[in-house]
Amino acid sequence: MIKNLNNTEDKNSRAGSSYGLPMPFSVTAFAKSKMIYQIHLFGDIEDTTQFSDAISAFNLANEDDEVTVLVNSNGGSISASQSFISEMQACKAPVHVRVSGDALSCGAMILASAPTFSVDPDATILFHSPFIGTGAKLQDFVE
Repeated sequence: MIKNLNNTEDKNSRAGSSYGLPMPFSVTAFAKSKMIYQIHLFGDIEDTTQFSDAISAFNLANEDDEVTVLVNSNGGSISASQSFISEMQACKAPVHVRVSGDALSCGAMILASAPTFSVDPDATILFHSPFIGTGAKLQDFVE
């Protein structure tokens, strides 16, 4: 039996939209002697309210549990990503990040901040120079 954090049964082990796709941030805890949390980080990262379930999982997990973050993201807000990274690094349980699909921009930043990670062979990872409000690269602003 699989339980979500809200203690409802989930027969397919993934919270989904009406189209059967996983929601951007879903957390599933498997009922075993140790908890295994799967956090789905899919889509754009816009603000911290999107991943409140993920933050709950990071805070609930203890040393005996496992947390896996599945990433397929085009990136998004740096401040929201930094909040996610801070919570991920403060988690007491071992956290593993797995990229399947894209880890672009902030998605790649989360990957690089993970204690352990794996990347599917056909995944795309994009790191780039930070941009500032004027649309220029940070290096242009410094010069």
